[in-house]
Amino acid sequence: EMFRKLNEHLLHTLSEDMFMTCSCVELDAEKTQATLYNAGLANILIFRNGKIIHKEPSSFVPRGLMDVPDNPATIHPIQKDDRIIMYTDGFEEATNPSGKMFGEERFDLLLEQTISADKPLMFLLEEVARFHQGDAMEDDITLVELTC
Repeated sequence: EMFRKLNEHLLHTLSEDMFMTCSCVELDAEKTQATLYNAGLANILIFRNGKIIHKEPSSFVPRGLMDVPDNPATIHPIQKDDRIIMYTDGFEEATNPSGKMFGEERFDLLLEQTISADKPLMFLLEEVARFHQGDAMEDDITLVELTC
């Protein structure tokens, strides 16, 4: 309901050339399932024991862009200590001085290595910055982690 109301609100307040990409995760009271909403962001990732067990692609129209019925949200079983990661595409789209992109595959592998080694997620930022070699970032990078 909140996801739908956000779309309604943004449709009436944003100019026609603006919209909002976002993800939302709803955990049930017992923390046995997660309902995933992805509107235009990179995959939502669910980790168990340091490995990606699910990738949730964007299946919703970005908020404030169109007044269309939403697809049904997806529901996934979760367990204690599962980790849900949401992030912006600025990680994957970061380029090095020769123009090579960091990429989804490299990001997923680095994220798995970071989580399985129990390193702080700040390590990801450092690795992307090292790859980027000090050039100004062209896109934002945001990362959110939920531990179940």
